[in-house]
Amino acid sequence: MDCIGTINFESEMDETRWKSLLASHEELTPTDRIETINPFTKETSIITTPGELATVYAADDQIGALRWSKLGSGIDVFGDRQKMQPFIERLASELEGWFDPI
Repeated sequence: MDCIGTINFESEMDETRWKSLLASHEELTPTDRIETINPFTKETSIITTPGELATVYAADDQIGALRWSKLGSGIDVFGDRQKMQPFIERLASELEGWFDPI
């Protein structure tokens, strides 16, 4: 999956809020790893940060993934931009933030 941008927000995200976010969306499933494409080398890369990752599903198909950085105020978004866009815009609005595409 390619990184397609970041959801930025000014309010603080902590572990409790992240878990609540995951639980409140049937499209999101916590995961321990996601496979991405390194934008510089174009090689496959595996991200493993348990507790900070979620896969995004639509109609039982994986369409993307999210990575929340405990050190930052954003959520990296991976996947198919066209399929992810409606969900990502809704999620950004819920977080009182914005989606910053790459």
